[in-house]
Amino acid sequence: MSLPKYSNSVHLERFACGYESFGRNGGNEKRPPVQGILLIIVNIFDFTQQDIKIRYVHFPRISSFLTEPVGDVLSRGPNSIDCLKFFINHVEKSLAYMVDSNHGWKIARWLDRRKVELAHGDELIAAEFANYEREQGQEAAEVLKGKVSSLLLSAPSNLVFTSNGVGVVVATHAGIRDHYIGKESKRIRDFCRYGDPEGFEESGKPIRKDWFVNHKSGETIVWGHDPRPQPMVINNTINIDQGVVFGGRLTAYRYPEKQFVAVEAQKDYAEDPESFLQKWKKERFNPPNIQSFLKGYSVKTEDYGEIKIHADYVKSAIEAISHYTVPLEELLYIPPTMSPAPEPSSLDNYFEHPQEAFKYYRNQGITTMVVEKKHMGSRGILLLFKDEETAIGYVGSAKLGTIYTRAGRGFFDQELSAKLIKQLNTDLHQGQYFTKYNTDFVLLDAEILPWNLKAKDL
Repeated sequence: MSLPKYSNSVHLERFACGYESFGRNGGNEKRPPVQGILLIIVNIFDFTQQDIKIRYVHFPRISSFLTEPVGDVLSRGPNSIDCLKFFINHVEKSLAYMVDSNHGWKIARWLDRRKVELAHGDELIAAEFANYEREQGQEAAEVLKGKVSSLLLSAPSNLVFTSNGVGVVVATHAGIRDHYIGKESKRIRDFCRYGDPEGFEESGKPIRKDWFVNHKSGETIVWGHDPRPQPMVINNTINIDQGVVFGGRLTAYRYPEKQFVAVEAQKDYAEDPESFLQKWKKERFNPPNIQSFLKGYSVKTEDYGEIKIHADYVKSAIEAISHYTVPLEELLYIPPTMSPAPEPSSLDNYFEHPQEAFKYYRNQGITTMVVEKKHMGSRGILLLFKDEETAIGYVGSAKLGTIYTRAGRGFFDQELSAKLIKQLNTDLHQGQYFTKYNTDFVLLDAEILPWNLKAKDL
Protein backbone atom coordinates (compact mmCIF):
# COMPACT_ATOMS: atom_id res chain seq x y z
CA MET A 1 0.00 0.00 0.00
CA SER A 2 1.42 3.41 -0.95
CA LEU A 3 1.48 6.14 1.68
CA PRO A 4 -0.16 9.53 1.04
CA LYS A 5 2.09 12.34 -0.15
CA TYR A 6 1.99 15.58 1.83
CA SER A 7 3.36 18.83 0.43
CA ASN A 8 3.45 20.34 3.94
CA SER A 9 4.85 17.84 6.44
CA VAL A 10 7.21 17.46 9.38
CA HIS A 11 8.73 14.11 10.30
CA LEU A 12 8.29 13.46 14.02
CA GLU A 13 11.22 11.03 13.98
CA ARG A 14 13.39 14.16 14.09
CA PHE A 15 11.74 15.31 17.30
CA ALA A 16 12.00 12.75 20.07
CA CYS A 17 9.84 14.84 22.40
CA GLY A 18 7.05 15.45 19.92
CA TYR A 19 5.62 18.92 19.54
CA GLU A 20 3.44 21.39 21.38
CA SER A 21 0.54 23.32 19.84
CA PHE A 22 -0.36 26.61 21.42
CA GLY A 23 -3.75 28.29 21.25
CA ARG A 24 -4.84 31.87 20.73
CA ASN A 25 -2.91 35.01 21.65
CA GLY A 26 -3.31 36.39 25.15
CA GLY A 27 -1.71 37.76 28.29
CA ASN A 28 1.46 37.61 30.33
CA GLU A 29 0.87 36.10 33.76
CA LYS A 30 4.18 37.15 35.37
CA ARG A 31 5.06 40.57 33.93
CA PRO A 32 3.16 43.50 32.40
CA PRO A 33 0.69 42.05 29.87
CA VAL A 34 1.97 40.98 26.47
CA GLN A 35 0.35 39.19 23.58
CA GLY A 36 0.50 35.93 25.48
CA ILE A 37 2.34 33.27 23.55
CA LEU A 38 5.81 34.51 24.48
CA LEU A 39 5.71 34.40 28.26
CA ILE A 40 2.93 31.88 28.74
CA ILE A 41 5.13 29.37 26.97
CA VAL A 42 7.62 30.07 29.75
CA ASN A 43 4.95 29.41 32.33
CA ILE A 44 3.96 26.16 30.66
CA PHE A 45 7.52 24.92 30.56
CA ASP A 46 8.06 25.83 34.19
CA PHE A 47 5.77 22.83 34.80
CA THR A 48 8.32 20.55 33.14
CA GLN A 49 11.32 22.33 34.71
CA GLN A 50 12.95 23.22 31.41
CA ASP A 51 15.35 26.16 31.27
CA ILE A 52 13.58 28.76 29.13
CA LYS A 53 14.91 32.26 28.43
CA ILE A 54 12.82 35.14 27.15
CA ARG A 55 12.87 35.75 23.36
CA TYR A 56 15.49 33.07 22.76
CA VAL A 57 15.08 29.52 24.01
CA HIS A 58 17.95 27.69 25.67
CA PHE A 59 17.62 23.97 26.34
CA PRO A 60 20.47 22.47 28.38
CA ARG A 61 18.90 19.00 28.40
CA ILE A 62 16.76 18.90 25.30
CA SER A 63 17.67 19.71 21.72
CA SER A 64 14.50 18.73 19.87
CA PHE A 65 11.63 20.97 20.88
CA LEU A 66 8.92 22.08 18.49
CA THR A 67 6.07 24.57 18.81
CA GLU A 68 3.15 24.95 16.42
CA PRO A 69 0.58 27.72 17.02
CA VAL A 70 -2.89 27.02 15.67
CA GLY A 71 -4.55 30.20 16.97
CA ASP A 72 -3.93 33.79 15.92
CA VAL A 73 -0.63 34.92 17.40
CA LEU A 74 -1.30 38.59 16.79
CA SER A 75 -4.08 41.20 17.07
CA ARG A 76 -6.46 41.82 19.98
CA GLY A 77 -3.72 41.38 22.59
CA PRO A 78 -1.64 44.40 23.72
CA ASN A 79 1.84 43.32 22.52
CA SER A 80 1.79 41.53 19.17
CA ILE A 81 5.29 42.57 18.10
CA ASP A 82 7.03 40.67 20.91
CA CYS A 83 4.93 37.63 20.08
CA LEU A 84 5.89 37.86 16.41
CA LYS A 85 9.58 38.27 17.32
CA PHE A 86 9.34 35.11 19.40
CA PHE A 87 8.13 33.04 16.46
CA ILE A 88 10.52 34.66 13.99
CA ASN A 89 13.44 33.67 16.24
CA HIS A 90 12.16 30.15 16.76
CA VAL A 91 11.27 29.52 13.12
CA GLU A 92 14.76 30.66 12.12
CA LYS A 93 16.21 28.13 14.58
CA SER A 94 13.86 25.37 13.33
CA LEU A 95 12.31 25.21 16.79
CA ALA A 96 8.88 26.31 15.60
CA TYR A 97 6.56 26.17 12.62
CA MET A 98 3.80 28.59 11.70
CA VAL A 99 0.47 27.96 10.01
CA ASP A 100 -1.59 30.57 8.21
CA SER A 101 -4.50 32.33 9.94
CA ASN A 102 -7.11 34.92 9.05
CA HIS A 103 -5.51 37.68 11.13
CA GLY A 104 -2.03 36.74 9.95
CA TRP A 105 -3.14 36.85 6.31
CA LYS A 106 -4.69 40.29 6.73
CA ILE A 107 -1.63 41.73 8.46
CA ALA A 108 0.66 40.21 5.80
CA ARG A 109 -1.33 42.02 3.09
CA TRP A 110 -1.25 45.26 5.11
CA LEU A 111 2.53 44.99 5.40
CA ASP A 112 2.60 44.47 1.62
CA ARG A 113 0.77 47.81 1.35
CA ARG A 114 -2.41 46.24 0.07
CA LYS A 115 -5.69 48.03 0.76
CA VAL A 116 -7.21 46.19 3.74
CA GLU A 117 -9.52 47.28 6.54
CA LEU A 118 -7.83 46.82 9.91
CA ALA A 119 -10.52 45.87 12.41
CA HIS A 120 -11.25 43.31 15.17
CA GLY A 121 -7.94 44.06 16.88
CA ASP A 122 -5.82 44.29 13.72
CA GLU A 123 -5.71 48.06 14.09
CA LEU A 124 -3.59 47.53 17.22
CA ILE A 125 -0.80 46.13 15.02
CA ALA A 126 -0.58 49.36 13.04
CA ALA A 127 -0.37 51.36 16.27
CA GLU A 128 2.37 49.07 17.60
CA PHE A 129 4.47 49.41 14.46
CA ALA A 130 4.06 53.19 14.50
CA ASN A 131 5.28 53.25 18.10
CA TYR A 132 8.13 50.84 17.24
CA GLU A 133 9.25 53.15 14.43
CA ARG A 134 9.25 56.16 16.76
CA GLU A 135 11.40 54.30 19.29
CA GLN A 136 13.71 52.26 17.02
CA GLY A 137 13.75 54.30 13.83
CA GLN A 138 12.34 53.79 10.34
CA GLU A 139 15.10 51.46 9.15
CA ALA A 140 14.66 49.04 12.06
CA ALA A 141 10.88 49.13 11.61
CA GLU A 142 11.16 48.29 7.91
CA VAL A 143 13.51 45.37 8.65
CA LEU A 144 11.08 43.97 11.22
CA LYS A 145 8.13 44.44 8.89
CA GLY A 146 9.97 42.49 6.22
CA LYS A 147 10.65 39.60 8.62
CA VAL A 148 7.04 39.55 9.82
CA SER A 149 5.73 39.64 6.26
CA SER A 150 8.02 36.76 5.27
CA LEU A 151 6.94 34.71 8.30
CA LEU A 152 3.22 35.19 7.64
CA LEU A 153 3.26 34.84 3.85
CA SER A 154 5.34 31.64 3.93
CA ALA A 155 3.09 29.94 6.51
CA PRO A 156 1.25 26.92 5.02
CA SER A 157 -2.49 26.55 5.45
CA ASN A 158 -2.01 23.20 7.20
CA LEU A 159 0.94 21.22 8.46
CA VAL A 160 1.02 17.43 8.71
CA PHE A 161 3.20 15.74 11.31
CA THR A 162 4.17 12.26 10.17
CA SER A 163 5.55 9.19 11.88
CA ASN A 164 7.12 6.49 9.72
CA GLY A 165 5.64 8.21 6.68
CA VAL A 166 2.09 8.19 8.05
CA GLY A 167 0.25 11.40 8.92
CA VAL A 168 -0.63 11.38 12.62
CA VAL A 169 -1.39 15.03 13.48
CA VAL A 170 -2.58 17.94 11.34
CA ALA A 171 -2.20 21.50 12.62
CA THR A 172 -4.41 24.12 11.03
CA HIS A 173 -6.09 27.34 12.08
CA ALA A 174 -9.86 27.13 11.54
CA GLY A 175 -10.40 23.58 10.26
CA ILE A 176 -9.83 21.40 7.24
CA ARG A 177 -11.63 18.85 5.08
CA ASP A 178 -10.05 15.41 4.86
CA HIS A 179 -9.23 15.66 1.15
CA TYR A 180 -7.48 19.02 1.75
CA ILE A 181 -4.95 17.61 4.22
CA GLY A 182 -1.34 18.18 3.14
CA LYS A 183 -2.37 20.17 0.06
CA GLU A 184 -2.46 23.83 -0.96
CA SER A 185 -4.76 25.91 -3.15
CA LYS A 186 -6.68 29.16 -2.79
CA ARG A 187 -9.82 27.26 -1.79
CA ILE A 188 -7.91 25.21 0.80
CA ARG A 189 -6.20 28.27 2.25
CA ASP A 190 -9.51 30.12 2.61
CA PHE A 191 -11.11 27.12 4.34
CA CYS A 192 -8.19 26.75 6.74
CA ARG A 193 -8.25 30.48 7.55
CA TYR A 194 -11.98 30.94 8.07
CA GLY A 195 -13.52 27.50 8.56
CA ASP A 196 -16.86 26.72 6.92
CA PRO A 197 -19.13 29.77 7.41
CA GLU A 198 -22.79 29.73 6.39
CA GLY A 199 -23.83 33.34 6.77
CA PHE A 200 -23.69 35.96 9.50
CA GLU A 201 -25.43 36.83 12.75
CA GLU A 202 -27.19 40.16 13.18
CA SER A 203 -24.02 41.41 14.92
CA GLY A 204 -22.02 40.66 11.77
CA LYS A 205 -20.15 37.69 13.22
CA PRO A 206 -19.99 34.57 11.03
CA ILE A 207 -22.10 31.49 11.66
CA ARG A 208 -19.79 28.49 11.31
CA LYS A 209 -20.70 24.96 10.31
CA ASP A 210 -19.37 22.04 12.32
CA TRP A 211 -16.93 20.84 9.67
CA PHE A 212 -15.43 18.28 12.06
CA VAL A 213 -18.48 15.99 11.99
CA ASN A 214 -17.36 14.79 8.56
CA HIS A 215 -13.76 13.96 9.54
CA LYS A 216 -13.04 10.30 8.77
CA SER A 217 -9.32 9.99 7.98
CA GLY A 218 -6.92 8.74 10.64
CA GLU A 219 -5.06 11.96 11.42
CA THR A 220 -5.78 13.92 14.59
CA ILE A 221 -6.66 17.47 13.57
CA VAL A 222 -5.63 20.19 16.05
CA TRP A 223 -7.22 23.56 15.38
CA GLY A 224 -8.23 26.92 16.87
CA HIS A 225 -9.96 30.09 15.54
CA ASP A 226 -13.34 29.31 17.15
CA PRO A 227 -12.82 29.67 20.93
CA ARG A 228 -14.45 27.19 23.30
CA PRO A 229 -14.49 27.24 27.14
CA GLN A 230 -12.70 23.85 27.29
CA PRO A 231 -10.68 21.80 24.80
CA MET A 232 -13.25 20.21 22.49
CA VAL A 233 -12.47 16.66 21.38
CA ILE A 234 -14.92 15.39 18.76
CA ASN A 235 -14.40 12.86 16.00
CA ASN A 236 -10.59 12.86 16.36
CA THR A 237 -10.42 16.65 16.09
CA ILE A 238 -9.20 18.84 18.94
CA ASN A 239 -10.00 22.52 19.42
CA ILE A 240 -7.42 24.07 21.75
CA ASP A 241 -8.51 27.70 21.40
CA GLN A 242 -9.78 28.70 24.84
CA GLY A 243 -9.60 32.43 24.14
CA VAL A 244 -6.94 33.55 26.61
CA VAL A 245 -7.05 37.05 25.13
CA PHE A 246 -10.73 37.19 26.16
CA GLY A 247 -9.94 36.16 29.73
CA GLY A 248 -10.02 32.41 29.11
CA ARG A 249 -7.02 30.06 28.95
CA LEU A 250 -3.98 29.42 26.82
CA THR A 251 -4.00 25.70 26.07
CA ALA A 252 -1.18 23.47 24.87
CA TYR A 253 -1.69 20.01 23.41
CA ARG A 254 1.26 17.68 23.94
CA TYR A 255 1.91 15.02 21.34
CA PRO A 256 2.65 12.11 21.46
CA GLU A 257 1.74 12.28 25.17
CA LYS A 258 -1.77 13.42 24.17
CA GLN A 259 -1.98 15.71 27.18
CA PHE A 260 -3.38 19.19 27.71
CA VAL A 261 -1.61 21.92 29.66
CA ALA A 262 -3.30 25.26 30.27
CA VAL A 263 -2.53 28.66 31.78
CA GLU A 264 -5.36 30.86 33.05
CA ALA A 265 -5.53 34.42 31.75
CA GLN A 266 -4.96 37.05 34.38
CA LYS A 267 -7.65 39.27 32.89
CA ASP A 268 -9.75 39.97 29.79
CA TYR A 269 -7.23 41.73 27.54
CA ALA A 270 -9.58 42.33 24.60
CA GLU A 271 -12.44 43.70 26.74
CA ASP A 272 -14.93 42.74 24.05
CA PRO A 273 -18.52 42.62 25.42
CA GLU A 274 -19.46 40.35 22.50
CA SER A 275 -16.57 37.91 22.99
CA PHE A 276 -17.13 34.18 22.92
CA LEU A 277 -16.93 33.94 26.73
CA GLN A 278 -19.73 36.45 27.16
CA LYS A 279 -21.72 34.71 24.44
CA TRP A 280 -21.09 31.32 26.06
CA LYS A 281 -22.37 32.57 29.40
CA LYS A 282 -25.57 33.71 27.70
CA GLU A 283 -26.08 30.61 25.56
CA ARG A 284 -24.58 27.76 27.59
CA PHE A 285 -27.98 26.33 28.43
CA ASN A 286 -29.08 26.22 24.80
CA PRO A 287 -29.68 22.71 23.43
CA PRO A 288 -26.52 21.26 21.83
CA ASN A 289 -26.12 20.54 18.15
CA ILE A 290 -27.07 16.86 18.23
CA GLN A 291 -25.54 16.25 14.79
CA SER A 292 -22.05 17.01 16.11
CA PHE A 293 -22.33 14.21 18.69
CA LEU A 294 -23.96 11.42 16.65
CA LYS A 295 -20.64 9.98 15.47
CA GLY A 296 -19.24 9.84 18.98
CA TYR A 297 -17.26 12.32 21.03
CA SER A 298 -14.85 12.59 23.95
CA VAL A 299 -15.21 14.11 27.40
CA LYS A 300 -12.14 15.48 29.18
CA THR A 301 -12.10 14.69 32.91
CA GLU A 302 -9.61 15.73 35.59
CA ASP A 303 -9.36 12.29 37.24
CA TYR A 304 -9.72 9.87 34.34
CA GLY A 305 -8.41 11.81 31.35
CA GLU A 306 -10.21 11.49 28.04
CA ILE A 307 -13.34 9.32 28.05
CA LYS A 308 -14.59 8.36 24.61
CA ILE A 309 -18.30 7.96 24.00
CA HIS A 310 -18.94 5.71 21.00
CA ALA A 311 -21.61 6.45 18.43
CA ASP A 312 -23.81 3.48 19.38
CA TYR A 313 -24.15 4.72 22.96
CA VAL A 314 -24.86 8.26 21.82
CA LYS A 315 -27.74 7.19 19.58
CA SER A 316 -29.34 5.00 22.23
CA ALA A 317 -29.01 7.78 24.82
CA ILE A 318 -30.65 10.31 22.51
CA GLU A 319 -33.42 7.81 21.83
CA ALA A 320 -34.05 7.40 25.55
CA ILE A 321 -34.01 11.14 26.18
CA SER A 322 -36.40 11.92 23.34
CA HIS A 323 -39.04 9.50 24.68
CA TYR A 324 -38.76 9.33 28.45
CA THR A 325 -37.05 12.31 30.05
CA VAL A 326 -37.98 15.90 30.72
CA PRO A 327 -37.24 18.20 27.74
CA LEU A 328 -33.56 18.28 26.84
CA GLU A 329 -33.40 22.03 27.51
CA GLU A 330 -34.23 21.35 31.18
CA LEU A 331 -31.91 18.37 31.58
CA LEU A 332 -28.89 20.34 32.78
CA TYR A 333 -27.44 17.71 35.07
CA ILE A 334 -27.53 13.94 35.48
CA PRO A 335 -26.06 12.84 38.83
CA PRO A 336 -23.72 9.86 39.15
CA THR A 337 -25.28 6.70 40.48
CA MET A 338 -24.40 5.39 43.93
CA SER A 339 -21.92 2.58 43.45
CA PRO A 340 -22.92 -0.77 45.02
CA ALA A 341 -20.48 -3.13 46.71
CA PRO A 342 -18.41 -5.03 44.10
CA GLU A 343 -19.90 -8.40 45.10
CA PRO A 344 -22.90 -9.77 47.04
CA SER A 345 -22.51 -10.25 50.78
CA SER A 346 -21.15 -13.58 52.03
CA LEU A 347 -23.23 -13.24 55.20
CA ASP A 348 -26.48 -15.11 55.61
CA ASN A 349 -29.65 -13.03 55.25
CA TYR A 350 -27.77 -10.15 53.60
CA PHE A 351 -27.69 -9.27 49.94
CA GLU A 352 -25.38 -6.29 50.61
CA HIS A 353 -23.30 -5.53 53.68
CA PRO A 354 -20.75 -2.81 54.53
CA GLN A 355 -17.96 -5.32 55.09
CA GLU A 356 -17.73 -5.95 51.30
CA ALA A 357 -17.23 -2.23 50.76
CA PHE A 358 -14.61 -2.03 53.50
CA LYS A 359 -12.80 -5.03 52.01
CA TYR A 360 -12.78 -3.40 48.57
CA TYR A 361 -11.28 -0.13 49.79
CA ARG A 362 -8.74 -1.94 51.98
CA ASN A 363 -7.58 -3.90 48.93
CA GLN A 364 -7.13 -0.58 47.09
CA GLY A 365 -4.75 0.63 49.82
CA ILE A 366 -7.27 2.96 51.49
CA THR A 367 -6.96 2.85 55.27
CA THR A 368 -9.14 5.78 56.35
CA MET A 369 -12.80 6.30 55.45
CA VAL A 370 -15.61 8.68 56.34
CA VAL A 371 -18.95 6.92 56.73
CA GLU A 372 -22.14 8.97 56.65
CA LYS A 373 -25.66 7.95 57.44
CA LYS A 374 -27.79 7.70 54.33
CA HIS A 375 -31.37 8.81 54.56
CA MET A 376 -33.82 6.49 52.87
CA GLY A 377 -34.96 8.87 50.20
CA SER A 378 -35.04 9.14 46.42
CA ARG A 379 -32.52 11.15 44.40
CA GLY A 380 -34.14 14.24 42.90
CA ILE A 381 -32.80 17.14 40.82
CA LEU A 382 -34.53 20.50 41.22
CA LEU A 383 -34.02 23.30 38.67
CA LEU A 384 -35.69 26.41 40.11
CA PHE A 385 -35.90 29.78 38.30
CA LYS A 386 -36.32 33.26 39.73
CA ASP A 387 -39.50 33.76 37.69
CA GLU A 388 -41.20 32.44 34.57
CA GLU A 389 -39.92 35.21 32.32
CA THR A 390 -36.33 34.47 33.31
CA ALA A 391 -36.79 30.79 32.45
CA ILE A 392 -37.55 31.62 28.81
CA GLY A 393 -33.98 32.76 28.24
CA TYR A 394 -32.63 29.44 29.55
CA VAL A 395 -35.08 26.71 28.56
CA GLY A 396 -37.30 28.41 26.01
CA SER A 397 -40.54 28.24 27.98
CA ALA A 398 -42.18 30.16 30.81
CA LYS A 399 -42.01 28.06 33.98
CA LEU A 400 -40.74 28.29 37.53
CA GLY A 401 -38.74 25.09 37.31
CA THR A 402 -38.74 21.33 37.04
CA ILE A 403 -38.06 18.31 39.27
CA TYR A 404 -36.69 15.12 37.78
CA THR A 405 -35.12 11.82 38.81
CA ARG A 406 -31.48 10.81 38.52
CA ALA A 407 -32.44 9.18 35.20
CA GLY A 408 -33.88 12.44 33.87
CA ARG A 409 -37.57 11.52 34.14
CA GLY A 410 -40.17 13.71 35.78
CA PHE A 411 -40.23 13.03 39.52
CA PHE A 412 -43.87 13.83 40.31
CA ASP A 413 -46.99 14.20 38.25
CA GLN A 414 -47.40 17.67 36.73
CA GLU A 415 -49.93 18.93 39.29
CA LEU A 416 -47.90 17.99 42.37
CA SER A 417 -44.65 19.14 40.77
CA ALA A 418 -46.11 22.58 39.97
CA LYS A 419 -47.40 22.93 43.53
CA LEU A 420 -44.04 22.06 45.10
CA ILE A 421 -42.07 24.30 42.73
CA LYS A 422 -44.34 27.26 43.47
CA GLN A 423 -43.84 26.78 47.21
CA LEU A 424 -40.07 26.49 46.80
CA ASN A 425 -40.03 29.64 44.64
CA THR A 426 -41.93 31.51 47.36
CA ASP A 427 -39.48 30.32 50.03
CA LEU A 428 -36.46 31.32 47.97
CA HIS A 429 -37.84 34.81 47.38
CA GLN A 430 -38.70 35.23 51.05
CA GLY A 431 -35.10 34.43 51.85
CA GLN A 432 -33.98 36.83 49.07
CA TYR A 433 -31.83 34.04 47.67
CA PHE A 434 -31.86 35.21 44.04
CA THR A 435 -30.99 38.78 45.04
CA LYS A 436 -28.38 37.83 47.62
CA TYR A 437 -26.46 35.57 45.23
CA ASN A 438 -27.25 37.54 42.05
CA THR A 439 -28.47 34.44 40.20
CA ASP A 440 -31.35 33.58 37.89
CA PHE A 441 -31.73 29.97 38.96
CA VAL A 442 -30.85 27.30 41.53
CA LEU A 443 -29.89 23.73 40.66
CA LEU A 444 -30.18 21.30 43.58
CA ASP A 445 -29.05 17.67 43.79
CA ALA A 446 -31.32 16.48 46.57
CA GLU A 447 -32.61 13.47 48.49
CA ILE A 448 -36.41 13.62 48.57
CA LEU A 449 -38.01 12.05 51.63
CA PRO A 450 -39.72 9.72 52.31
CA TRP A 451 -38.46 7.26 49.70
CA ASN A 452 -41.92 5.86 48.96
CA LEU A 453 -43.10 9.17 47.53
CA LYS A 454 -41.51 7.95 44.33
CA ALA A 455 -41.57 4.19 44.91
CA LYS A 456 -45.21 3.85 45.88
CA ASP A 457 -45.64 0.50 44.17
CA LEU A 458 -42.69 -1.21 45.89
